[in-house]
Amino acid sequence: MLFYISLVYFQCGQLQKAIKAINNIILIKHVDYSSLIYRIARLLNVVMYYENKDLDYLEYEIRSYKRIFKGKIKILMLEKYVFKVIKINPRRLSKYSNQLEWNKLEPLQNSILNNKYESQLLKYFDFLSWAKKQFSI
Repeated sequence: MLFYISLVYFQCGQLQKAIKAINNIILIKHVDYSSLIYRIARLLNVVMYYENKDLDYLEYEIRSYKRIFKGKIKILMLEKYVFKVIKINPRRLSKYSNQLEWNKLEPLQNSILNNKYESQLLKYFDFLSWAKKQFSI
């Protein structure tokens, strides 16, 4: 329920409320890190900090994310994709550069869409559409 509340706030443009709601999921003491909703919540939290342009905390959150899942659980293609989009930071690039970077990401997008498990994650939040909007394509 908290995830969907956060998602509604995010889609309404109320980032502070969305972050506050999703932190209630992330800060649960006894959490199953392999839980699908937990992973999606953490990934959406990264996206929210990117949207909020809080780059200092964003770097910390990405390191924390990778540290939690390092060695225990295989990182998903969708997670790699989101991290690549954030690393590219399409907001600072020209339209031509964005188009080139978007074309480089296309094989990874297709892999995500063709993988049943990975594409299942998109029903919670469409990270691919979010990325497309970042590149303004």
